[in-house]
Amino acid sequence: MPNRTPARPEYSLVDVKRLAHDETNVQFVARQDGGTDLDALGMTKHDACTIITQLQPRDYDVSSYQGQSPADVYIVKRPTLPRPLYIKLKINEDGALLIVISFHLTK
Repeated sequence: MPNRTPARPEYSLVDVKRLAHDETNVQFVARQDGGTDLDALGMTKHDACTIITQLQPRDYDVSSYQGQSPADVYIVKRPTLPRPLYIKLKINEDGALLIVISFHLTK
């Protein structure tokens, strides 16, 4: 079970948004079936990156530490979505890549 701490994000929201502005700096983790969460939502990478660039500090939920690799979780509420959007992301070690681990509607 990952260690969770709600104190503050591990990664600067400024850095997250900066990376998301250029889609080549963003990698979405594939699900076990080979698809991505974007496929299930009918969204493009551009759509998702736009949402990420619009994240606000109030959207932050928790940081989850799985071994040595922390990730930040954001819960995004938008009137255009039937349920809040769960976004789990991290920045790679050299700070050049935003890795989106989860991007799906909350259950």
